[in-house]
Amino acid sequence: MLRNDPMFKPVLTRNGDYFISVAGRSEVARKQGANMLVSIHADSAPNRSARGASVWVLSNRRANSELGKWLEQSEKQSELLGGAGDALAEGVDPYLSQAVLDLQFGNSQRVGYDVAVAVLSELRKVGSLHKNTRARQLRGFTFT
Repeated sequence: MLRNDPMFKPVLTRNGDYFISVAGRSEVARKQGANMLVSIHADSAPNRSARGASVWVLSNRRANSELGKWLEQSEKQSELLGGAGDALAEGVDPYLSQAVLDLQFGNSQRVGYDVAVAVLSELRKVGSLHKNTRARQLRGFTFT
């Protein structure tokens, strides 16, 4: 689905059955110059009898973590997800920098959410989803 759309460049974070932390997935996204991170999982759960797919998007908590990372290490601002740090020149007013980052992450969340909803819709057509998908989606949290 996403591969056929010229606006998207899907990237796999792994090629086998092993765990990659959220920070690790974010790192892959940054290295690829991603504007958003949508994490798609199939049959992935600690309980091997669990079946279904899930989709995760950038939550407010994760966005705040990314912002905090920039505030703590402003010299690494180019590593921020979405390249937001690239738009910030050295010596820029810190309030302006914060506003630009807030806008970037807000946009990443909105676009990521829209893509995740579309991906969930397609996944639903070919298999089952993990439980409580709709409930989490409606509450506005990161959802599966």
